[in-house]
Amino acid sequence: MKTICSSIHTSITKLHLCVSLLAIFLYSFIYVQPWQHNHVDIVTINPTRIIMQSTIINQVHEENCISIELVDDLSMPPRHAKPEKRIAWLKPRLKNSKILQSTVKTRQFHDKIMRFISQDSDNNDTKCKVVFFMTWISPNKKLFAKRDLLSLESVFKAHPRGCMVILSKSMDSEPGWRLLEPLVSQGYRVLAVAPDFQLIFSNTPAEVWIKRLEAGLIDPGTIPITQNLSDLLRLVALYKYGGVYIDADVVILKDVSSLRNSIGIQTMENKSRNQGTTLNNAVLIFDKGHLMLLKFIEEFVNTFNGRRWGFNGPSLVTRVIYRRNRDKRIKVNVLPLTAFYPVNWRQIVDYFKKPILKNETNWAQEQLNRVNNKSYGIHLWNKVSRNLTIEEGSIIGKLILDHCIICQDIFIS
Repeated sequence: MKTICSSIHTSITKLHLCVSLLAIFLYSFIYVQPWQHNHVDIVTINPTRIIMQSTIINQVHEENCISIELVDDLSMPPRHAKPEKRIAWLKPRLKNSKILQSTVKTRQFHDKIMRFISQDSDNNDTKCKVVFFMTWISPNKKLFAKRDLLSLESVFKAHPRGCMVILSKSMDSEPGWRLLEPLVSQGYRVLAVAPDFQLIFSNTPAEVWIKRLEAGLIDPGTIPITQNLSDLLRLVALYKYGGVYIDADVVILKDVSSLRNSIGIQTMENKSRNQGTTLNNAVLIFDKGHLMLLKFIEEFVNTFNGRRWGFNGPSLVTRVIYRRNRDKRIKVNVLPLTAFYPVNWRQIVDYFKKPILKNETNWAQEQLNRVNNKSYGIHLWNKVSRNLTIEEGSIIGKLILDHCIICQDIFIS
């Protein structure tokens, strides 16, 4: 009996050892990878030739590698439910979140914005040279993170006389203002203001859409409704006021005030017969009342799809530009890939790493020189990079160090 037990014990030990060795091998094979030098070609494009692209594959890949972030009651709609169940799921949550609630405070937002951007308009030394907008829609009252503040600093580093309007209920609060106070105390002009969706969407096609959403007549899909609200809000804000919209994960590197009615290319894969050029809505620069903005808003309302990631954002601006590129009434500048998207979401991870070996250092310096010479800004692709630490000596670390103001906690994740 003892011999049998001993034999069994020996067999189990050997099996455990084999499994452990196999696990170590698989871990090394899958996770321990050499530094990836994903070079990005410097390209230019004729603005009159926009190639329509099916972005489904890229969107699926991007959605699959989204980092797990803090979620709220609106962030996780039932993925496999039928439309009527998703509508029933969203309607009470949307009401309870109060993000669409019109109050005495929100109804003042237009007057606040106009006073802010018109302040001392007769004084060339104090008036806004360029007006920026950000949106920050957070039902759980989440505030800007440290990295978002660094992006904000980069705007003022390149535009000391610029003005920033943050459309956000959570940032238009005492805790939000405390976050912004270090910049305000140094004379930079930033306004956090709670948006009134019914008011800002009035007299645009978005007015009917938001009423139908609240009434439970629109399938919200499986993408967080806050993302789609942000996609629409940025378009309407620029249509009503004009200026520059940027996402909170864009670091501005150069003065953009010379750009007008412009949008940037995100990806360009002309070598593939099934894929062409995709634009992005993370940076939008348009005059007040520009006809292309109206076309974007109409497209959002008429084709809204909450089930496909990016359909109401990058895919929307791409297909509208493609359809309208021959309309001589609508003049839009399509900026090359390097303008705001010099690195794509697959490659951004390498930009956060500190180079160690000589070839890594040489590659990183080449990339840094290219971005500094060719780019107005760089999109950090927060969906992928939010949980990455900016390593000291990395490309992103050096860019932020050169374009921040307070420069606090850059290398703390």
